[in-house]
Amino acid sequence: MPEKRSLSQKYIFTTLESSYYFPACEAMFDDFFNLTFTYRLDSDLQWPYFIVRNTTQHIVAPSAHVQWQEYDARLPLPSKITDMFRGRTKAAAWLVSHCNADNSRDDYMTRLQEHLYHFDIHVDVYGRCSNVKCTYISCRQMLRKEYYFYMAFENSFSEDYVTEKVLHGYNNYVVPIVYGGANYTRFLPPGSYLNARELHPYNLAYKIHQAIKDPEKYNEYFKWTNYYTFHSLEKLPELHPLCDLCEALNSERVRRPRLMPQFRRWWNGRRGFQWCLSAQYWNETALLHADRRHLFDMY
Repeated sequence: MPEKRSLSQKYIFTTLESSYYFPACEAMFDDFFNLTFTYRLDSDLQWPYFIVRNTTQHIVAPSAHVQWQEYDARLPLPSKITDMFRGRTKAAAWLVSHCNADNSRDDYMTRLQEHLYHFDIHVDVYGRCSNVKCTYISCRQMLRKEYYFYMAFENSFSEDYVTEKVLHGYNNYVVPIVYGGANYTRFLPPGSYLNARELHPYNLAYKIHQAIKDPEKYNEYFKWTNYYTFHSLEKLPELHPLCDLCEALNSERVRRPRLMPQFRRWWNGRRGFQWCLSAQYWNETALLHADRRHLFDMY
């Protein structure tokens, strides 16, 4: 990135990475960008990991103002979906390659496993963090055939950061259990998931146990299938966000550009400055018991 702006150049901030792992720390970021192009719902242009369509093929989510349709309790689930559930014998799976994330998801998982043990069930962990490979031809086939739940745990807490992890659940008709910093009601149909951050590990373990023992209760998580479909943008080139960018670059919005004087505060969040501090700082202040509260509002 250039140290000085050119008045004839338009500058766009774009990333699909979490603001926790990629914070904007330098003062030069303020008053630099003309547009933002990220997964955040309050970006000028949005680049979501997936979209949700209704039965008329209109995109309803992600959206800051989503309106979910009320489910008709009398409407049965398609038999092709309920037939998938019959051969399942395992509680939950987690495909993970980023080990020991800073948002304590591993600690939560340890506590959850302890409570699941009392119900004689557990979460099977696959990937680099366990060195266990998926069975069957693919992980997708394994999930669809064997598991009731999928652990869609994000590696950090950032606003609107909901990645393709949830699609491992929805695309394979396995209930996703989410863990992240987003308001999931703006992304996922009601009643279709469990939010681990809103549940004590014991309560989550009990809900998993209940659903496995009661097919009718488990089927409730799939009411959404009569109303919505999930789509990865990778498989929809006609809806690629770069098309929106191209349109924006030829619009009045760019011809009359504006700057973001508090870009760092917007991207990092009110307490985000702490993410810019080095590990050495945290180690030193931990030893000194220093008062760090003033650091979090330095914008």
